[in-house]
Amino acid sequence: MKKILAAWMLFVLAFAPILWAEEMKTYFPSGKVQMEISDNGMKTYYENGQIMNQIDYKNGEPAGVGKSYYEDGKIMREDDYEKKSWKQYAPEGHLAAEGKM
Repeated sequence: MKKILAAWMLFVLAFAPILWAEEMKTYFPSGKVQMEISDNGMKTYYENGQIMNQIDYKNGEPAGVGKSYYEDGKIMREDDYEKKSWKQYAPEGHLAAEGKM
């Protein structure tokens, strides 16, 4: 399941600026917001309302620091698009890995 979610997120992050030039929202069957996309960025949510991922866009490209979160709200990953680096955090909160893009 995590591999499917990761592949889906990579697709959305790579093609969102191309596929959706205007604002867009998708919803879970419960009616809660699942994803918000605009020219300025994207946010995805867990069904409990916690943010799953957020990324800003500038001129159609990822900008700043993209963040992914565990369902409990703790940080999972940070992708720094300016420094071209990433950090992965364990569910307990400690830094588990880091590298360059």
